[in-house]
Amino acid sequence: MDTIKEIDLSTSDGPKYLSLFEELRARVSDGRLKAGEKMPPVRNLAWDLGVTPGTVARSYQKLVETGVFEAHVGRGTFVADKARPITGVIDTMPQPEIPVERIRDGSAIDLRSPILPDVGQSELIRSLMRRGADEMPLIQIMDYPQEVDQQELKSLILGNVASFDRSVLSEKDVTLTNGGQHAINLIYQAVLRGDRPVVLTEELAYPGIRHAARLARAQLVSVEQDEQGPVPASIQAACRAHHVQLFVTSAHAHNPTTINTTPERRREIAALARAENFQILDDQCYSLTIGDRPSYRDLAPERVWYVSSLAKRVSPALRFGWIISPEGQSEAARIVARHSTFGLAGPVVWLTTEVLKHPQIAEMRAGVVEETRHRVEIARDCLAGFDLRSDPLVAFAYLVLPAGWRASSFVMACERAGVLVRSADDFVAFGGRAPNAVRFAFNGGISRTRFREAMSTIADLLRNPPHEMGA
Repeated sequence: MDTIKEIDLSTSDGPKYLSLFEELRARVSDGRLKAGEKMPPVRNLAWDLGVTPGTVARSYQKLVETGVFEAHVGRGTFVADKARPITGVIDTMPQPEIPVERIRDGSAIDLRSPILPDVGQSELIRSLMRRGADEMPLIQIMDYPQEVDQQELKSLILGNVASFDRSVLSEKDVTLTNGGQHAINLIYQAVLRGDRPVVLTEELAYPGIRHAARLARAQLVSVEQDEQGPVPASIQAACRAHHVQLFVTSAHAHNPTTINTTPERRREIAALARAENFQILDDQCYSLTIGDRPSYRDLAPERVWYVSSLAKRVSPALRFGWIISPEGQSEAARIVARHSTFGLAGPVVWLTTEVLKHPQIAEMRAGVVEETRHRVEIARDCLAGFDLRSDPLVAFAYLVLPAGWRASSFVMACERAGVLVRSADDFVAFGGRAPNAVRFAFNGGISRTRFREAMSTIADLLRNPPHEMGA
């Protein structure tokens, strides 16, 4: 057991709890930790390793979830007698400590993911579902999905695209997906080749990029980012060190920092993509409105995959997104989508078509934008004087913590106060640096008064850091 105390997490590139998870799993795998061996209490090991108890607790929890450890109430945590081999993909998305009942009854405020305000979408969707029970064509209820039934919906999507030239596009260039994450997974399958393909993304990135890389057995390499966006010199250095096939980014609203990549930087990166022969996945799911131009698609239409969805604009419950393929690559997207799901479900296609062509949908989208602006104003008012990065057209904000706070301890302090936020650790790509920051989203499912209370809680915590900084 003494060997556990020798674990050094001081040089960990990513979240410490993940590094500890991997270290302990490796020691079980190679026999240094024996089946049935009792693990030290969370606080004892945290003291020995110089980290917070929360770091150890999250590692233990993940090891229990994956069958490497067993937890027994009143007895402690043990190496499982028959630890099952971990050969597949491990989902390292942190789980909430607060019971879901407290989130749903409003006693705890969930600011981890954007929750859209209801400005009429729910009643519109309900009414369309009732109408669909009578009017939806039988073939869309009883048959496998057919591309011919998707043409109107694809036309509606093309009619709403304004961040690049759509005059040369047709419905065949659009692939419908079960949300933005599904779109990312499909593009990985369409683009990546070889046993260990290399994907680039920023040091901080939407966790779904990381999870998709695991599923594709791809190597994710992080590149530097500054206030103008991804740093071209860092991208070029990565291309010289690896055979890069794909760069994944969000040019118009980066998650989690809200940075909008400048037009000049986009031009440099598009030129690099041509020179180094890699493709670009531009994820535009986060901005509430159409992105500014020139977009990556304007600059390199032959190598840019455009992804968007309705999750941040109408409702995430629809699980509806789309891909617009680069010139000449629509067939690749169509094939992987067909092999993945046989196509989007007929009832979803019918319902989404009716939503997008409804005369009130533009007004509802404007209502979502307006309500989000109010939340941004509340956050800026309550957190004035702190390093808050926000954009009125983005449904989350990035908060750099002041001296005296570390992200892990701040997240736990917020949780104890009934507010859920996300540490920047959750967004660290492989090899990236973990800044001392958190991201919180704008919860449109609660009143402005309740949201202001949450912002005031965060402000009070920021003004009163603990006497001793956690690790």
